[in-house]
Amino acid sequence: MGGLFVSKDLIDIEIRYIVTDGDSPPIILRNKEDEFGESEKRDISLEIFIEQNKLNIKSKKVEIIEKYNSLDEQQKIDFLSKNKEEIDKRLIEKEQAIELKNKDKIKILKTKWARQNWRLSNEMTRDSMTFNSATGEPMIDIFRLRDLRVKKFLKEWDLKDNNTQPVPCNEDMIDSLHPVIVSTLVDRYNQKMLPKDEEQKN
Repeated sequence: MGGLFVSKDLIDIEIRYIVTDGDSPPIILRNKEDEFGESEKRDISLEIFIEQNKLNIKSKKVEIIEKYNSLDEQQKIDFLSKNKEEIDKRLIEKEQAIELKNKDKIKILKTKWARQNWRLSNEMTRDSMTFNSATGEPMIDIFRLRDLRVKKFLKEWDLKDNNTQPVPCNEDMIDSLHPVIVSTLVDRYNQKMLPKDEEQKN
């Protein structure tokens, strides 16, 4: 019955993060198989653009930045594509420098998630329904949907408190987590639920 029924095997998802001081959010580290974020690529792209134009334009850095910002979207994409190898190289070097500097602060959170089947998917959609105050029409509250996705499908974690005692994986504890941690977990779960390229080809 391959592919017709959802496996009951749990999905393993882990995140590596750096513990920060005070109220600063934890720094999420990229899994090696993950793509770099679009904003990270754009930042390095601007850095390279400035370097390349310093030789050609006798102007201040702010004027070079203005020139970059004046490019249309396709021109920026073309510049990214043309400099992809250098951008990836710099991003990896930057990432390695951060990890080396904070090697004693790096933590790993391992979690296990249930797979979405028909019943759970329907329950999540139903429970996230609300009504448009202007039209009275039913609509999905996307923030509620995201919250339910975590609380229905996150089943286990290896989180421990300051006394190395296991922290229960329940709704109250999930609500207490930093938003950066929860958002990253949800994004990686959603990514895991997408069909792989080779599956789409079959």
